[in-house]
Amino acid sequence: MRRLLSPETRFSAERRRTRYGSRARLVLGAACVAAATCWAATQAAGASSGPSADEIVAARQASMAMSAALLGTIKLASERGAAADTQAYQASGLSRWAKALPAMFPTGTAADAVTAPTRARPEIWTQRAGFEKSSNDLIAATAKLLELAKDKDTSGFKDQIAVVHDACESCHQAFMKK
Repeated sequence: MRRLLSPETRFSAERRRTRYGSRARLVLGAACVAAATCWAATQAAGASSGPSADEIVAARQASMAMSAALLGTIKLASERGAAADTQAYQASGLSRWAKALPAMFPTGTAADAVTAPTRARPEIWTQRAGFEKSSNDLIAATAKLLELAKDKDTSGFKDQIAVVHDACESCHQAFMKK
């Protein structure tokens, strides 16, 4: 006990705290310098404010293909007798995609504004209210599909797949070049 309270012990404990505190300040300082350097480099390089119009077109085309494949997988599983609740994850993915879909068609991504080939009709931008209505129909249809999956309503889920498909087709007929 005497040794723990001796001046030598206190001195060495204070010395350790100072040494570790110095290291922490050094690491923190180095991190700040690194962050400032990275920030300066991105500013000097003219960091992009987001994806280009061609990148957005490519992303929406890839997403459309994946959502079509996902809906096909859900339909096939349902036809083979899968219970609705086993398809909840897939239904959730479609529901999230439906909510993101309208944002995949911002101004400046029409065929005349990009070099990437696109089948999006100009009406998406000139008749935006109609496109938003079609998008909202898909959002509602996929939300209902997800709800039925969570409720384990296999019969209703199977019927709702057709509603989702019809919502997709309706939008494609109005807003997609064949």
